[in-house]
Amino acid sequence: MIKLLLCSLIFLSSCGKNINEDVNESLPGLEIKDGSYKGFLNPVNTRISTTVTGQAAIDKYGDDFKVYSILRNAPNRKFVQYLHTGSYCPNLQDDQNGDGYLDRFEFMEKAGPAILPLDADLSSQDLGSSFTLFGNFDYERSTSYSLMLFDLHLPDELLNDYVVKLKQEHLQLEKKVIAVYLQRVSELPIESSREVPFACGILKYEHSEPTERDNSESDLPNDDEVEPPRRHRPGPPRIPSPRPIPRPPNPEDSQYEPPSRSSSWRERLRQRWRRWRSRSTVLVP
Repeated sequence: MIKLLLCSLIFLSSCGKNINEDVNESLPGLEIKDGSYKGFLNPVNTRISTTVTGQAAIDKYGDDFKVYSILRNAPNRKFVQYLHTGSYCPNLQDDQNGDGYLDRFEFMEKAGPAILPLDADLSSQDLGSSFTLFGNFDYERSTSYSLMLFDLHLPDELLNDYVVKLKQEHLQLEKKVIAVYLQRVSELPIESSREVPFACGILKYEHSEPTERDNSESDLPNDDEVEPPRRHRPGPPRIPSPRPIPRPPNPEDSQYEPPSRSSSWRERLRQRWRRWRSRSTVLVP
């Protein structure tokens, strides 16, 4: 009887272990895949801006967690940015009150609440919240992934804000929304919104190998230290000087030498003509 009970307990424990393993394997996305996640930022409220462009990227390799983002063609205003839990970028078609603008509440109803403020300190939802970006910005921050997860799993002490805590084991990045918000300005007729959605992008998995940044430019000398190559520049065309006109020989000159036989036939003809002329002047009475 005792042997039968032991066998049944061993059988039940082994079955329970298999069931738990199957459940754990069936839960998708419990562990984030290392790699680079990138997304393009496009305008949300086109009545505010239609030319804004940008890109956001998150690199997660082991315990290293880095965030990059850039924004161009933006007005000279203050901005904040968040990683959301949803996978959809809203647009003006999601405007519920018909005022022609998409406020923060209408945006988060489709994109989900914010989970990670992309501010001065990625390891905490509260620290670094006073950090703002201005105009066309270039943002880059990094932190420990385990330290960030520890803060995201802490009890949520602020239940009335729009930033929530993490319910899953890991922070999922694939197809998640990154949004840039324009801080509220008085001329915008948007109700009950301190931050106005400005640009939005969806992260997509790019590659699994970390890409090393090209720092070769820092090893190159400055332009002032490098002597530019000398180029051969052709000068002005050289004009040959005119050849002097030879003077006819003067027989009365002490340095006069009679032409040799090797002279040209023209010179010999001139000499004969000169002799004939000298003779004719003598014979005239």
